[in-house]
Amino acid sequence: SMVVASVRMVVSPEARQHVADLIRSIIEPTLVQPGCVSCQLYQDVNNEDILTYEEVWQGQEMLERHLRSERYEHILAAMDLASQPPEIDFNTIAHSGGVEVICAARNVEDM
Repeated sequence: SMVVASVRMVVSPEARQHVADLIRSIIEPTLVQPGCVSCQLYQDVNNEDILTYEEVWQGQEMLERHLRSERYEHILAAMDLASQPPEIDFNTIAHSGGVEVICAARNVEDM
């Protein structure tokens, strides 16, 4: 089953560009790894000091290989620059749905 890995960091305005650059530098190389479904960096619209880096992997083994890679050291370096301990989450997705979930909840045929 798929695994979503996310790292949410609060970063000072002074460090923000450096952190964003560190993470951006590995997005493309990560996307071409076997098993990588997506890899993105988000900035919170309500607080630009909050950056969230998210990866989706097809399986735990592929994620673990990535965690051991040299690429991942860029993420560890970015975490070191956060102004408070980052929130790190690994979630396994057994089932995922799309618009049909909204339709079912709202009791409509389709949107």
